[in-house]
Amino acid sequence: MARKRRSATTAGRDLSISDEGVRLIAGFEGFRSDLYNDPAGHCTIGYGHLVHLGNCDGSEPADFRKGISRKRARELLRDDAASAEAAVNDGVKVPLGQEQFDALVSFVFNVGTGAFGRSTLLRHLNKGRYEDVPKQLDRWVKAGGKTLEGLVRRRKEEGELFASGTVEPPEPPEPTKPSKPTKPSKPAKRKAAPVPAEDESADETVHRDLELTSPLTEGADVKALQHALNVIAKRFDRIVDFKLDEDGKLGDKTVQATIEAGNVMGLVGSRLHDIEKQHVITKSVQRMLREPGSRTEAATARGKERRDELRKRLDTSVPLAAVRVAMSAGSPHWGGSNDVMEAFVEPFLVKRGLPLGSGKRTPAENKRVGGSPTSDHLTTQTRTAARDFPTFSGEDDARALAKSMGFKSWHPNSFDGFTFSAGGHSFRVQILWGAAINHDDHVHVGISVA
Repeated sequence: MARKRRSATTAGRDLSISDEGVRLIAGFEGFRSDLYNDPAGHCTIGYGHLVHLGNCDGSEPADFRKGISRKRARELLRDDAASAEAAVNDGVKVPLGQEQFDALVSFVFNVGTGAFGRSTLLRHLNKGRYEDVPKQLDRWVKAGGKTLEGLVRRRKEEGELFASGTVEPPEPPEPTKPSKPTKPSKPAKRKAAPVPAEDESADETVHRDLELTSPLTEGADVKALQHALNVIAKRFDRIVDFKLDEDGKLGDKTVQATIEAGNVMGLVGSRLHDIEKQHVITKSVQRMLREPGSRTEAATARGKERRDELRKRLDTSVPLAAVRVAMSAGSPHWGGSNDVMEAFVEPFLVKRGLPLGSGKRTPAENKRVGGSPTSDHLTTQTRTAARDFPTFSGEDDARALAKSMGFKSWHPNSFDGFTFSAGGHSFRVQILWGAAINHDDHVHVGISVA
């Protein structure tokens, strides 16, 4: 039986979650190709898809026992999100754009339909207070009475995605036939989306989403993207450091360049996360990079803010070309560890396009964000230096830093430490990156006296 249409979300119709929305949820849920028992002891697969209650016992469908692909897992996730879609379509009484709908479905998928229906967020939204939604999302970051860093990141990305959306005006109703001849009025002109005059045919050449596959995706679409990325790199050559061969092949270098360029052009975090985790570059992302004039005001402002921050960091950092680890420790004040951080680590990673995140924090701040009680970030750790570098694509950056310091055995998802000497002092460094250790949105570098 078809579901009864209730409140309309946009132009009198229900919406469905987009591919981008599915990938947003997938990025936070985590992927397992094989059957496993979830924390509650129920048989699960893919992005948290419940196969049946109770432990896996061999009675599962044959295709599940063989393991599933990410594509199949996303199909299951889309089906699982149907109840969240229905809750948003039924509960929201004001128009929504696709990005706004996707953000809310991700939220409801996480917190549940009942909580959404009773939420202050929904009440404010139904009063037309769209600007309140990101702030209301930020309230839903606790579990078991504790603030969870993962939920903070998720709410932030959902809020950014919601804020980036726009509501299309509803189509005017069909005019009724007048009883008397009347002078027809001129139809109201609808403002078209901005498209640069020199690239009016750009949409016609982007036929599909680009996905890194084996064999690699290739063709005119990829070549057009590579050209656009090189234009951005040339325009912002001080803060973006790459040059692609425009060969039409979607390799790792093109994917990484897309992340770097997307960051400085104001792409929301969820899109950067999709590209890094799923290796998918959607048509909307391609268009934004190829047609900067088509960006929303929010994206334009976000890009400028990120570029200004990168330039500021470069202006106050030692030029990388002049830095040598063995010569940079200087006079010790935290045992020299902070000197190494400021003189080598920060300029190295900033040159690669990463912004500076949190450094030292008080015990109270550390507790609030769920940090380890022995964290290098603590102000009470007076002989350590610590810095987070926010990024959704940090594995290559972390590996490059480790290699530059002489650690060829570094690998992600590990708390291994390495020792080195600088300025006559011995130090121990941790370079952390990876989802399995809750460091998939920033590179952490901690340096202490050995």
